[in-house]
Amino acid sequence: MRPIRASHCAVCNSCFLRRDHHCPWLGTCIALSNYKYFVLFLTHTFLLGVYDAILCIIHLARCWRDQTWGKSWYSWTALVVSTIGAGFVGNLLYLHVWLMRQNVTTKEVIDERYEKLSTPNPFAK
Repeated sequence: MRPIRASHCAVCNSCFLRRDHHCPWLGTCIALSNYKYFVLFLTHTFLLGVYDAILCIIHLARCWRDQTWGKSWYSWTALVVSTIGAGFVGNLLYLHVWLMRQNVTTKEVIDERYEKLSTPNPFAK
């Protein structure tokens, strides 16, 4: 008999308890056993993007002060890439924090599992 909230991943060809989704970045399923590590991965990736953007801004401020604009093209490129990357990862992190607060998985939200019921999420605390 299948446990409640367990699902099968066709990519991994395995069953997981409280499977959230299959992550192509990590090449594995995000489920109950590794969900906190996935959120930590997103948090650290987001913070790294913000840190990189701050360092680029500091470097650009020094180039502006010293009037050495010719050496700053790579900082502009890194600033744009890190800001866009941090924006995407930040949105993904926000989504997963919201999912944790609602006590639902990505799969349950996509399937609209609890919106079709007259009662709220039975797993909410």
